[in-house]
Amino acid sequence: WPGDADVTALTVLCQDHPFGGRSRLATIAGPLGAREWFARYCEVVVVSLVRLYLDLGLCFEPHQQNTLLELDGGWPSRCVVRDSQGYFHREAAHADMCAVIPELGEASESIFPEALADERLVYYPFINNALGVIDALAAGGCVEERVLLGDLRALLERERARGGRYPHTLLDR
Repeated sequence: WPGDADVTALTVLCQDHPFGGRSRLATIAGPLGAREWFARYCEVVVVSLVRLYLDLGLCFEPHQQNTLLELDGGWPSRCVVRDSQGYFHREAAHADMCAVIPELGEASESIFPEALADERLVYYPFINNALGVIDALAAGGCVEERVLLGDLRALLERERARGGRYPHTLLDR
């Protein structure tokens, strides 16, 4: 990133203000429109992770502190997952991956059965990451939690209907 880019770990945006004020996220997103901000965050972060999972079989475990979000005028514009809790690929994608990189994930045991891959993906991108953003926006008085939960559900239903190369059992949950 260029030196003047506004890049922040998501945990820094979402954390409670140390002196009781609004989080940095609420301060930024509130005036822009929290619901619209959340929609852009979802496209940049959540949809990207879901598409990697459904289309390529790749799985990432991005905690908030490992999710770097670039803001452009306060709006989410790009996400990088660094030093993730883990990287692996789905069993359903293993043969396709090995066609490109033989024996990929075999020595490192980073090939996950579908149920375990789904479980990991429910926690990291959704519970830890997206629900943390919803909490920070709601706690900051920007929007009702239930509104953003509904928006997240609609987005996940959209992605489920869109499908992918590999089964969408994650979004069936």
